This record gives sequence, structure tokens and C-alpha cells, in this order.
Amino acid sequence: MILQQAPAHRMEACLLFCILCPQPTAVILAERNSAARTTRYKADILQYMNQLSPYKQRKRLTRRRLVLSIIVLVPVLGFVLFSRRGIIARAGLEIEKKEVLDEIRQAHAQQDSLRATIQQLQADTLLIERLAREKYGMIKPGETVYSVKQE
Repeated sequence: MILQQAPAHRMEACLLFCILCPQPTAVILAERNSAARTTRYKADILQYMNQLSPYKQRKRLTRRRLVLSIIVLVPVLGFVLFSRRGIIARAGLEIEKKEVLDEIRQAHAQQDSLRATIQQLQADTLLIERLAREKYGMIKPGETVYSVKQE
């Protein structure tokens, strides 16, 4: 068996490329040595893959798919969640929108109450007189004001 005779660092390199590369035959090793050594590494990898049971081969493919899925999904989820147009930014904008709508509702309610007060003041002269006496201390000609101190 060629794989068992290989030095430890060569075997680790073969296993690493088996895990990372989707097709063991497409492994290109960037070494300073000759192309024959690369061919030997390919043969070692193929032989090792053929020695694996179908269960282990499926497990290895599943692991590859998982790693590739993580490599793809992490940046995508990061963009979807944390970008300026992401979900978190949108949630913040929704909260801000609710607060602004509440302020608008309060302003409309205050405006309606002020309009009702204006209509009351235009219709009722006694109300205007009472407010003038209470707030501004006004009196009619010929009246005398007595102020009582409360203890």
C-alpha cells in the first residue's frame, strides 16, 4: 500500500486535500518537486478514497457540504442581518415609525381639543368673562375686588 509507506507529512497533506477538495482527482499540489510526485499524491488520494467504506465517503461528502454551506451562509446571513437594509435596521426603523405615529396621534388629539375650546370661547361670552376674571384679575366698571388670604 502506497499510503502506508508515505511519510507522515505527505499523508497529512493528502488527507487535508481530500477533505477540502470536492473531487480528489482535481487536487493540484503546489510543490517545488516534479510532476511525478504530484501524480503519486493523486494516486495516494484515490487509493485512500477507494479504501473508505461508502458510509465514510458519504460522511466525508456530508462534512464537505456542511463546511461549504457554512462558508456561504455566514456572509449571507451577516449581510441580511447587519447591513443598512438588514432585518435589524428594519426593526429599528419600525420601532421609530410607531413612535412617530404615536406622536402624530397625540398632536391630532391636542389639535381637536384646542378646536373645541375655540368653539366654546366663540359661543359662550360668560366663559370668556370667567377666564378673564380668574386668570387676569379683570373687573367690570364699578366692581370692587376683595382678596381673602388663606392660612
